[in-house]
Amino acid sequence: MKTIVNLLKGIFVLLIIQTLIQLFTFMRIDKTVTTSTENSGEKGVPAIRAIPNLPKTTIFFDSIFHDFGIIPETKKVHARFKFTNTGKEPLVIIAASGSCGCTVPIRPKEPIEPGKSNSIEVAFDPNGKSGEQTKMITITTNSEQTTTILTIKAIVEKSR
Repeated sequence: MKTIVNLLKGIFVLLIIQTLIQLFTFMRIDKTVTTSTENSGEKGVPAIRAIPNLPKTTIFFDSIFHDFGIIPETKKVHARFKFTNTGKEPLVIIAASGSCGCTVPIRPKEPIEPGKSNSIEVAFDPNGKSGEQTKMITITTNSEQTTTILTIKAIVEKSR
């Protein structure tokens, strides 16, 4: 019974973290975008990052969670998250970002046609980490949901 309660607590915490990441993703300010006042010599306000106005579609991931199990600190590991465009419009992966520099996603650059599948590869470098590690990858698309959170987990053993 304690195991089930602890598992439910863990799932609840992950859902809260996922929700917070989604909220902060929409609030992120992109300081590299110029504003109209910068060209006139006036000091502009940084623009809010906008999601392109693309036709909406739907995306289905085979899995949004991967557990590497126990890994040594020196072993870089990879996970592949397969997805399918289940909508009627081309799917565009606008962005893919890890929750820290040790988690690097590689996304398809070309649109995925309706009914077709592809994948996002995630590399996790545990160097300098130890113990249980949970990392999130935020995927931004032109799907109805806009963002999807992928999660990886590992127990990192320190090198001796």
